[in-house]
Amino acid sequence: MYCINCGTQLPDDAGFCLKCGTAQKPGPRFGEPKWETCEIQIEDIKLESNPIRLIPILGDLVAFVFGLRDITRCRYVVRSIGPKGMHTIADTGLVSQREGLENLIARLAQDGWESSGRGEQWYNYKFRRRAS
Repeated sequence: MYCINCGTQLPDDAGFCLKCGTAQKPGPRFGEPKWETCEIQIEDIKLESNPIRLIPILGDLVAFVFGLRDITRCRYVVRSIGPKGMHTIADTGLVSQREGLENLIARLAQDGWESSGRGEQWYNYKFRRRAS
C-alpha cells in the first residue's frame, strides 16, 4: 500500500504514513491520488584509466600536472513501483559518472517525476509522480 498523500510505500495495515503522518483509509477510494515511485540505482561501475597514464612515469606526471583523472563509468537503472507493479523505466548503459546522473535526473523531471528525497548512497535520488 502507498500513502495517499506522499506516495511512500507502507505496510498493508498502516493507519498513518510513516513519513508524512497522513491518516490512511483502508481500501481504495475514488478520487484518492495513486503514486508511482522510483529510485536511481547503480548496476555496474567501471574505472577506465586515462590513456595518457599508459606512458610509464611521464604519463603519471602529465596526468598530475594537468589534473587528468581516471574515468569512472556507471550504468544507472531506474525501477518504478506503483499500482501496476514494478518495472524498469530507464537504463543508461555505461555513461560518465557525473554527467550520466545529471542527464538521468533531468530526463526524469522532463517525464513528470518530482524529487521526493535521497537514499543512503550518493546516487540514490528518489522520485514520485501520480500514476495514470
